[in-house]
Amino acid sequence: MELVDQAVLARQRGDAKVMREFSQAAFAKERAAADLVANQLDLEPTRSVLHCSAAVLALECGELQEAERLIKQTLAGNLPDDIVILAAKWACDTASAMVNAVLDRIPPSFSQDNEQINLYKSMFQPIKAQDQHILEEDRRSREAAVAQANKVWTHLQETYGEFPDSVELLRQDR
Repeated sequence: MELVDQAVLARQRGDAKVMREFSQAAFAKERAAADLVANQLDLEPTRSVLHCSAAVLALECGELQEAERLIKQTLAGNLPDDIVILAAKWACDTASAMVNAVLDRIPPSFSQDNEQINLYKSMFQPIKAQDQHILEEDRRSREAAVAQANKVWTHLQETYGEFPDSVELLRQDR
């Protein structure tokens, strides 16, 4: 993390060359650490956090294929649902920030009144706190619905057992 901190400080100073050097060094170390535990699925969530972090650094360094590989490795694990949600938000926010950084560099003479660029700018925005709250409520609601469906399924199995075709019995149960 010290290398990442140095990269951030270099970015704040406007020193792009030093920032790139520190970012690439941080990426190399993070990727090596992630690769060491890539197949150790019992090390969750540490394994996935390392892969997520390496993927973000890969994006920072412009290593898009490597970022994709690392993201796939992240999702290959046995992640708890809350970490999957956080990883997805993190990836979306990172992608949004990168797209916006590119869009912000387009000269105004070209981007002014350009519908496609305006569309991209409106699409790639980080999730706001109030939207995050709505997403969390929606997730809890879906979890409750799944729990209820599981209860109904259990009741049906206990009542009727396993049948190849129990549609007629279910209709009678109404």
